[in-house]
Amino acid sequence: MEDRAVHFFKEGIAFARFGWYTKAVDSYDNAIDINPVFDAALYSRGLALYELRQYAEAVDSYDKAIAINPNVPGAWLNRGLALYELRQYTEAVTSFDRVIAINSNENLAWFFRGILLYNLNRYAEAITSYDKAIALNPKSADVWSKRGLALSGLRRHSEAVASYDKAIALNPNDAEAKQNREIALKKLT
Repeated sequence: MEDRAVHFFKEGIAFARFGWYTKAVDSYDNAIDINPVFDAALYSRGLALYELRQYAEAVDSYDKAIAINPNVPGAWLNRGLALYELRQYTEAVTSFDRVIAINSNENLAWFFRGILLYNLNRYAEAITSYDKAIALNPKSADVWSKRGLALSGLRRHSEAVASYDKAIALNPNDAEAKQNREIALKKLT
């Protein structure tokens, strides 16, 4: 019986590789029907549902996978991303906090945690998250640019300009960083 669950799970993975996410979900459902505690199938089902933009259903799959195995950072990370799409920012921050508790070197968790905290107008906390992300990957123009936004939110415009400068140095085509830099410069005068 377990072999059939694994068969359907592998079938789901194959469908997902081709972008056939609805078929993948059906295969994962078959695997889960056979083995309701098949955490990898539940997690993969969440990934496919996320691709289908069925974010609430994805969160439900991640929650079920996490209930079985709570120490898988990928499930928490993707749960946070789905919650972000649902604009459930506070709950998403909690998911990213859990990722970081499991693996403090998870750069994406720090980055998205910063975005969410910024969206919640918690600029100082956002900057702390961006600083952690930068420590892990100092060559991410996106992080430097988002950090500039948070600094501007605190009216620390000269620091924001420096952050935008770093973003632009890393990605000279970053039009958003250039525009935000100009806005911060005007606020300095």
